[in-house]
Amino acid sequence: MPTYYRQLFKRAGFRQHLRHSISILAGLLLLTGCEPEGKKTIESFNDIPSFLKQHKIPAVSVAIIEDFQVKRVITIGESDSNSNLEATDTTLFQLGSVSQSLAAVAMIKALQDHQLSLNADINSILKSWRLVEDRYESKHRISPEMLMSHTAGTNITMYTGYPHGAKLPTIRQILSGQTPNGDPSVILNGTPKVYRYSAGGYSVIQQALMDLRSTSFSNILDTSILQPLGMTNTSFELPLPQHLLRRASTGHNKLGNPLKEKHFDYPELAAAGGWSTAENLARFVVEIQNALRGSSAIGLSRESANELLTPVAYNYALGFDIEKHGEHAYFTNGGANHGFQTLIKGHMSAGMGVAIMTNSDNGFHVITQLAQFIAEEEAWPGY
Repeated sequence: MPTYYRQLFKRAGFRQHLRHSISILAGLLLLTGCEPEGKKTIESFNDIPSFLKQHKIPAVSVAIIEDFQVKRVITIGESDSNSNLEATDTTLFQLGSVSQSLAAVAMIKALQDHQLSLNADINSILKSWRLVEDRYESKHRISPEMLMSHTAGTNITMYTGYPHGAKLPTIRQILSGQTPNGDPSVILNGTPKVYRYSAGGYSVIQQALMDLRSTSFSNILDTSILQPLGMTNTSFELPLPQHLLRRASTGHNKLGNPLKEKHFDYPELAAAGGWSTAENLARFVVEIQNALRGSSAIGLSRESANELLTPVAYNYALGFDIEKHGEHAYFTNGGANHGFQTLIKGHMSAGMGVAIMTNSDNGFHVITQLAQFIAEEEAWPGY
């Protein structure tokens, strides 16, 4: 089973969250050649419209990276199937767990700027809240590296979000398990240094970043990543600013029907709360590639970039999977919120990669096919 889908399978929390697991299982079936009889594969970009229709996916947006640049953006389909509103290159989609990749970069940059180690005690960074073990002071020293690699032993597998327009908890209420938050408090209840996917760990990172930078999480992302990279169509603000909300896609279920809430909001911003476009996400992928070769636009050192992408457990690094194709390595991450599924992937040393975003719970069908087609079409190393 490829690393990306193995990690997604673990992240979805199969027994607790059947709905998301079925979507991921569909992706696994595609990869193993078990797609239902009669389902088409993508052999050219002209195949995309009929493929979307067949899988009840309203829209897909893909940005292709060549030679460390975003070379091509293709957006096909409808932003909202009820209104037949056409999706464009500036239509926003939700990031899901790809938010963690941006949060990890923001955190490692903050540690670099404050001359702090990835192995620092997270409770020495936190000022307004403390991470405890089973509601008592932890006997373990938990580091940012452990939290960002899902090896801290924190609980809360995933967040299910809040219907758009509902009252939202603050990050402190999320961490402390207080209403209107519907989840328990974030604690240590597992074995540190053992991989166990935990969206809750990224809520701890969200609070630690806010304490370290003394400002809001959305402002941290704006100033440290989004503005320097010209990612003007990406936001971690809640609610979304009106000029972006007008271009936000509606999420769709597996039957192809729009969500009655249009979308869910995720105040767990670092874990799942971002919005973006494929073009903007591809800029982020290029930035990671540039940082690895010592030419970061956000001031991320080559050493920090290498730390970011050094596997800790199960080929999972800090906010990214490291996927091997022969002798070639790619950093990648995928996300699934209600009605949205997303993928990013970039070669570790060659300047090629992709960002693919969909507004569907069936999105991994087209994501899998498109990623494979583009890799073969563009002659990516190892494919």
